[in-house]
Amino acid sequence: YDEGYALSVDALDEAARRDPDSQHAIRCWIAMMYEHDYAGAARPCRRSLELHPNNASVLNNAAVFTQILGRTDDSIVFLRRAIRLDPTSPIMYINLASRYTSLNMLDEAEMALGKALELNPDLYNAPAELAFVSLFRGDAQQALQRAEGVGRESVALMIRANALHDLGEIEESSRRLEMLIADHADSGAYFIAAAYAWRDEADVAFEWLDRAIDENQNIDALKTEPLLRNLHDDPRWEKTLGRVGLADSQVAGIAFEVTLPNLAGGT
Repeated sequence: YDEGYALSVDALDEAARRDPDSQHAIRCWIAMMYEHDYAGAARPCRRSLELHPNNASVLNNAAVFTQILGRTDDSIVFLRRAIRLDPTSPIMYINLASRYTSLNMLDEAEMALGKALELNPDLYNAPAELAFVSLFRGDAQQALQRAEGVGRESVALMIRANALHDLGEIEESSRRLEMLIADHADSGAYFIAAAYAWRDEADVAFEWLDRAIDENQNIDALKTEPLLRNLHDDPRWEKTLGRVGLADSQVAGIAFEVTLPNLAGGT
């Protein structure tokens, strides 16, 4: 990981020497996803949009960036524009669905997921997103059924633990959570934290969330992660966000305003 990161930065530096405007989009991605320097990501992300306002990949970068900052409405605007420019990309629909889910717009999320699966029936992360929709709808039985199609075991175990908890099958739910901890503690601390948050066991959830942050697991999703909603009223929540530079006071200082030209037929 460290070697690959260093090589990527060297390559970007060389690209910038050859053409200063060639490297902004990747520089933005590295700053936000690998360095977690959100203030540092703002300028290259904005510049890449100024240079390529009709590039779907650049727009997806902006959608990811604004979602990390908690600006889900802006993220949806960028994704809708990206989809208009690249309507055959199933990943764009998956990303759009996750934004709708974070806003509890579950019907819209399911429609976007349906479109993603229409474009690619084997899309690996669609079953998990569908199961999340079921969980947030309160349809735990359907969530269990949809978990059968989830390929990542740590995610599937977390979904099953949450759904069984909602069904009142506490012993079985705890057994799935114990399996998750036993088999995936080294790489799945974030999902363990999400399971405890779902059970409203905040103390343990924050312990696992701290471990996830220490191990750089999924921290870009923290601010808008709906699985962690039960933690939002806890005074430790803003402190946790502050550890990764996403507390409200930190995000408020990141300027990222972009005016995009209209597309034919609308924005």
